[in-house]
Amino acid sequence: YHGDVRIFEALRHSLNVPAVAVLDRVGGARFEATLAASGVNMTRLGGDSESAGLALALGGAGMSVNDLAVIYAALANGGEARALRWRTDDKSPAHRLLSGQTAQDITRILRQAPTPSGRVPAWLAQNAPPIAYKTGTSYGFRDAWAAGYTDDWTVIVWVGRPDGAPRIGQTGRIAAAPLLFDVFSRL
Repeated sequence: YHGDVRIFEALRHSLNVPAVAVLDRVGGARFEATLAASGVNMTRLGGDSESAGLALALGGAGMSVNDLAVIYAALANGGEARALRWRTDDKSPAHRLLSGQTAQDITRILRQAPTPSGRVPAWLAQNAPPIAYKTGTSYGFRDAWAAGYTDDWTVIVWVGRPDGAPRIGQTGRIAAAPLLFDVFSRL
């Protein structure tokens, strides 16, 4: 517990207590319904009939890499979510996940997240696009992920074992974020 913190600090540093407090004010069922309307499918430990509740703020429902890509692409697209495009002629209707202003505010915050060790922030690098990104680590170190986007690309990196065995100490920041930045440097 860090006491009172500003929203941007809570998001930038993945603080759990503020995330749960915000979801409590929004309402877990309302948030789940908004995600579902955007085409995001969540897996709940108790089955589909049970709500994830406030645990949703801490990853209490599973999502595929594709679903994470839809959410992060929506942030890049001013709050409009669409199904992933697998071909250039694919078309899907947009669904308003959040307001354009909220998407801009979140993007500004995520662009200020500390870069992985050994990486130069975009504002110091010539011609580097600013990367808005977030990392996550599942309970027991089974999954480490990083999700990021620029104005042109959305990239999701998952690191883990196919059998679900833990990888102790391998967090999203340590294991997945450097790979995310490698992908963006190649793009």
